[in-house]
Amino acid sequence: MDASIEERLMEVESRLTFQEEGIQSLSELVYAQQRQLERLEHSFNLLTQRLQDAAQSEPAKVIDEPPPHY
Repeated sequence: MDASIEERLMEVESRLTFQEEGIQSLSELVYAQQRQLERLEHSFNLLTQRLQDAAQSEPAKVIDEPPPHY
């Protein structure tokens, strides 16, 4: 094989390896972000449910009394 072709082939293989590592890294990042998004959605749903429950319950009776320091 010609030295020039062999050098080019080695360069292509090197770039391919680098790109595969980059793709793997990005894939792991996307997976971590998806897990975080799922946790945030779960927290949001819990908070939404709590707000709905609080809105449906009877409001607390406000007693109009002067504070104890009077």
